[in-house]
Amino acid sequence: MIHATHRMACSPESAFHEVTTVHAEGSLAAQKMMILVEAPLKKYKEMAKRMAGITS
Repeated sequence: MIHATHRMACSPESAFHEVTTVHAEGSLAAQKMMILVEAPLKKYKEMAKRMAGITS
């Protein structure tokens, strides 16, 4: 039970399950395409670099 709870709440796959549960329309490929189209990936990349201390 603890492992399942951790997997569903704290693991990298939890976000994947959240998206597929919330949207639940169309194929997984279509859902992934829409996430990539709508997500501000440049902003996320810059945030990740800043948090990791990467300056270049």
